[in-house]
Amino acid sequence: MARLIGDSGPDLCAMADAATDHAVTVMRVGTVPRRPSAAVPASLATADACALLTPAALGALPGVQAAGAERDFGNWGCHWRSSDGDSGVDLVFDRNSPPLDTSDGTPVAFGAGKGFVVPEYDDRGTCTLRLVNRDFTDITGQRVEELADLTVSGTGALGKLCDTAKHLGTTAAARLPGT
Repeated sequence: MARLIGDSGPDLCAMADAATDHAVTVMRVGTVPRRPSAAVPASLATADACALLTPAALGALPGVQAAGAERDFGNWGCHWRSSDGDSGVDLVFDRNSPPLDTSDGTPVAFGAGKGFVVPEYDDRGTCTLRLVNRDFTDITGQRVEELADLTVSGTGALGKLCDTAKHLGTTAAARLPGT
């Protein structure tokens, strides 16, 4: 799943097509090559998105049950929905370059960690909390942030959705591998 955060960005369909074409080419040649080294222990690549939120924390959204989680590939995303479909929580791992700043949302602190709150006005209302797990320099020399994007959606007031996202973010931030 891909979605833009902000007003503009790359053509996501073209990016997905290019990635798919490359993957098919690699698989036609033979086996997929192994990574040259193991993931850094503090990386989200080693984490389980569903494990970052506790059943007690998810209780902040009526009808959302921890047992009903839907996992993404590699456990790098987790999705919870209310029984009536009116609200939900999505937690997805991502990377961002350049690092986030105030143009990416309202800064919030979680202990020693940082995050950004991004309220969105649409037909239902969503509030995304972008939690920074760690920052590092990638193999191209570019500074990158590893993120856990936590989105709360529902029909309630946007301020309440953002309060819920911050509440859930406190739980998730304490369980990030980079903390």
